[in-house]
Amino acid sequence: MANKKEMNRRSAIEPKIGHQKTDRELEPNWPKGVNSDAQDAVLSTAGHNLRKILAHLMRLISLIWA
Repeated sequence: MANKKEMNRRSAIEPKIGHQKTDRELEPNWPKGVNSDAQDAVLSTAGHNLRKILAHLMRLISLIWA
């Protein structure tokens, strides 16, 4: 049962990672180290989420101005 939940979660996340890779947001990570790849993925995801929040705020502001 736990494996099925993990697979469902992974199938929801994989397209987002692929989208970030194709949009050049997730480029090869030059710093070396144990956590460098994980840090790069977290920062890229944080940037993606901030862009989504800003898009929603811009829609809200345009509704207020209209």
